[in-house]
Amino acid sequence: GGLPGWALFLHGAEPGMLYRRVVAGFFAGVDTGAYLGPDAAWYLGEWIAAGLLAAWVLGPVTLGYLRFRSTDL
Repeated sequence: GGLPGWALFLHGAEPGMLYRRVVAGFFAGVDTGAYLGPDAAWYLGEWIAAGLLAAWVLGPVTLGYLRFRSTDL
């Protein structure tokens, strides 16, 4: 068989895969594959992928800002 849902979630949590899922889910309207198929779990959908992609973008920027805000240049 295939991977369980939680393993697909962890495998698909890298930014490139998240971007492809967001584009395929919102813009292309493609509902195929293990992530966007009709029998896929809710946590494999495009909304969760968009949230995780935002965390990948905003997380390092926020941490960098917090780190350098307290330093004396």
